[in-house]
Amino acid sequence: MDEQYVAKLGRPAGEILVVDSAAIVGSPFEGGLRRAGYVVHCVSSPDMAVDAVVHNPPDLILINASSQSSGDLVNLCRTIKQNPASSSIPCIAIVKPRADSEAADFLRAGADDAIMMPVDNDLLCLKIEKHAVASARADTKTGGVTGSLSDLSFSDLFQVLSASCRSVEISFRRGSEEGRIYMQQGNVVHAVVGDITGEQAFFRLMQWRDGQFSLKECSEFPEQTISASTMSLLMEGARLADEGSEPQQGQTQEA
Repeated sequence: MDEQYVAKLGRPAGEILVVDSAAIVGSPFEGGLRRAGYVVHCVSSPDMAVDAVVHNPPDLILINASSQSSGDLVNLCRTIKQNPASSSIPCIAIVKPRADSEAADFLRAGADDAIMMPVDNDLLCLKIEKHAVASARADTKTGGVTGSLSDLSFSDLFQVLSASCRSVEISFRRGSEEGRIYMQQGNVVHAVVGDITGEQAFFRLMQWRDGQFSLKECSEFPEQTISASTMSLLMEGARLADEGSEPQQGQTQEA
């Protein structure tokens, strides 16, 4: 388990839009931001960025101008900041080494920060937190702490939450599929995915190897449909995955 990643479950995260001409093959900043707990969307052109901001406003926009001409990207920053609907979204620009004039252009266009290459990932995350955490806390669309199942597995996530006796609602999304699991003081009490509830829903979600999850503190819970301990559920889910089968509701045995 990545202990540094797990430690970040205690802090808010948000959605970041990365504008990078290399987005088609993968932005160099994407992996580090995902490991830091952010939901990352990448686009390769200013036009695509404007469309993304309109249809799914992010918590922060990261513009990578370090490997291309900055003119269109400066104009993108200006467009975003001059539009009342998007002017409050923080923008950070990454520019070439010693490109003081480009950094100044972005700042004049309204960018909240401009960083010269090479960029240290820890520094970048600190800059992002400085500009975006306050708005992420106020924005209910992410529902709290977020992460990716490709970075932290389902089993590891629930071991951490169980050990810390958390009372949370965990929402899962994978494409058009959605599910929820409720934990009360570290114990799973209810799960639902589609029209499936209880243990079967928990085991169905446990099969997901990718997708996004979000956590928020919870004090009110639905009717309890699961009574087995969290560790018993994880052990049974692992056994079912090995056998390629599912149990009938309520057949989990306590470990």
